[in-house]
Amino acid sequence: MKKHLHFLRIICTIALMTALPSASFAWGPDVIVNPVAGRYYSAAKVSVAYDGTIYYGRLYSEVSASGQMRYFEVLKSVDNGLTFTFFIGSSTSVSSKYIDLDILAVGNDAATFRLFVARTHVDTVSGQSMFNVWNYDAAGNFAFVLNESYTNTTERGWGSISMASDYREKSTNSSP
Repeated sequence: MKKHLHFLRIICTIALMTALPSASFAWGPDVIVNPVAGRYYSAAKVSVAYDGTIYYGRLYSEVSASGQMRYFEVLKSVDNGLTFTFFIGSSTSVSSKYIDLDILAVGNDAATFRLFVARTHVDTVSGQSMFNVWNYDAAGNFAFVLNESYTNTTERGWGSISMASDYREKSTNSSP
């Protein structure tokens, strides 16, 4: 009887240990950032810096999910995605809306690090479409990189944007 009771304790202990939650890390299939009430999000992008800092950019509207995406924000996490804090953000004029956003962290140390933020928006009154690229250092200081604009009567603008890097050095903070 004692052997059966001891065996049952071992089985229960193993079952409980496997049910315990483990530490959560951001290198899973998705980075999830809790939404702010009253905001509707789109175009979420993620980029990871040389030191493991995770940058998460997204567009949002405060009107509706189908409303004009008038705002963008980039959040950052220094604890593997457990918490995110505001890094940078901006809004467009009342007649403009953001179409797309992309971010790219580059550099292999603090001196060469830059976060490139590209965004496209269109003015729905004038039909002027704009494509802007800015770069930011780790403190949020920025420099203007590129601005392209054209006027188009269809008000479409750039449909999507994507940035890529040819950075080949293995990151010490990469997924295990």
